[in-house]
Amino acid sequence: LFDISHLLQSRLYMADAGLATRLHTRLPTKPCQSKLALWLNERGGIEDDLMITRMHGNEWRTVSNAATSDKVRAGW
Repeated sequence: LFDISHLLQSRLYMADAGLATRLHTRLPTKPCQSKLALWLNERGGIEDDLMITRMHGNEWRTVSNAATSDKVRAGW
């Protein structure tokens, strides 16, 4: 059991193509499938790591480091 209450949990509504430009990973293809990803800035540098989960269609959930939450929120 791992407590994630201290982490930033976000819900996104974005097409695969939009997410693919900001993440370094293969996106999950099935509902409720999760992957570890690197969140990239506009220069391709790494801002943070996060878990991304495909919910349904263009709905995604992410869990990232709360210490970088301002950067992550601004980047989406």
